[in-house]
Amino acid sequence: MLKNADVIGFGAGGLTTFAFLPQAIKVYKTNETAHLSEKTYKMLLLGIILWVIYGLIIRSVCLIGTNLLQIGIVIYILIKIRRNKKSYIKSVPVLLEKM
Repeated sequence: MLKNADVIGFGAGGLTTFAFLPQAIKVYKTNETAHLSEKTYKMLLLGIILWVIYGLIIRSVCLIGTNLLQIGIVIYILIKIRRNKKSYIKSVPVLLEKM
């Protein structure tokens, strides 16, 4: 049975986790990541990993579960940022040749 604190924890974790879904869906649909900061998502990933570690220490299922979901979403966005950077860098010489 869930305690009141667990209900609040799952609610907060669910909201912050699903707050990233619109961004991930937009990246998936448009493949556009130029407006996203890679450094921001790296710091966010580190912070989420620390929340998971903290959740493990205090044995909080809601902290662990919701933050593991967030890690997946943030890693997906980071992968797309990196891939798009590489493809942009490869296309610059081709664009310069056409000038």
